[in-house]
Amino acid sequence: MLPNIPGKKSNYSLCYRCFTLFHNIILKLSGISPWTLNMSQLFGKNCAFDNGSLCTTSRIGSVYNMLIITIIILVNYYNLFHIPNSSLFHRTKIRIITMPIGLTGNLLIVLIILLYIIRQKFLVRVLNRIMSLDNRLNVREHEMKHTVYYILFFINTVIFMVIHIIMTPQFPTKILILFRFLLDMTVAGVILQYSLILNMINKRFRIIQSRILNFEKVKRNILGPEVLVSLQTAVNNIDNLKSIYYTLFEICQDVENFYGLPILFSIIVIFMRAVIMMYYVISEMGGLKSGIPIFYYGIFIIQHSFLLIILTSTVNKINIQNEKTARIIILVVNKYTNQRTEDKWNKFLSDLLSLKIKITSCDIVSLDRTLLVLISGSVATYLIIIFQF
Repeated sequence: MLPNIPGKKSNYSLCYRCFTLFHNIILKLSGISPWTLNMSQLFGKNCAFDNGSLCTTSRIGSVYNMLIITIIILVNYYNLFHIPNSSLFHRTKIRIITMPIGLTGNLLIVLIILLYIIRQKFLVRVLNRIMSLDNRLNVREHEMKHTVYYILFFINTVIFMVIHIIMTPQFPTKILILFRFLLDMTVAGVILQYSLILNMINKRFRIIQSRILNFEKVKRNILGPEVLVSLQTAVNNIDNLKSIYYTLFEICQDVENFYGLPILFSIIVIFMRAVIMMYYVISEMGGLKSGIPIFYYGIFIIQHSFLLIILTSTVNKINIQNEKTARIIILVVNKYTNQRTEDKWNKFLSDLLSLKIKITSCDIVSLDRTLLVLISGSVATYLIIIFQF
């Protein structure tokens, strides 16, 4: 997503613009970007938005998502009753387990896409609020770039495409391989999209912290009316930073609220598939099977583990922002001799300590690095149960 910097010509490179466009197209095809993004920054000479907003709700996007849901239901019906039992995914002794897991995973993906339809207005408001903060912070383009994220997203998508193309002979029809690709991209897209928005919030926390560090000191040796102007300006700037910080904190809570169920469903889907994939990998390494499938399963496990690492690393950075900001304010307060500004900083600090950022999924699962330990332990436990079965 490109930042809104009114009145300035965009200096984004062609490569960065292509990555941004590719990212938006893939998310729309996956059903997790039903809103309409303002693309004037990509194709216009001026990167300012005409209506001052990043995105708006879209009925066409909602209709497309409903079409995806219908296709998923129809394909699941076909998969359940019409795929020949000679298929790779039916020639196993645990078909009675894998089929319900596959259907449950697809049902959860349907619910994810449905949630995006129902609640897209909520996230659109949140994204537009994030962009409105940029005017108050006077951000610069280089501060808002997400180059690393777009590169990771591009690499992730290409890997998905390659492994699904390699697996084409293992599927009964080519339609099913395209269907599987879209489902996998929906799950991965939710995680990457959430990581991007959290990264956007984290960047703005860091900008606020840099503004605090660079805060101009009110010198006591200024005489006459100038000291009053400087003092009042400093007080106003502190109040402005405090207001922006609270707004950003509220946005963080709103984003957590929106992504609570989609992330929870995505984690459950990854967990269920990881259990089955690990079973196949262990079985094939034991000599029961060999060839392309083990490559597919191995890449799947590694890739989704990497996605979860990206998410949990981003969440860890967000969770420590309050403490980091508090430490910076303490350093700034120690440099001030003016009682009025010092009181303002101390009030900001006391209010800040009462806030707590802890990103979870519906207050059920913490999304920091403990999530990796939880999933690993759960996969190992269910693998033992399946092998005993």
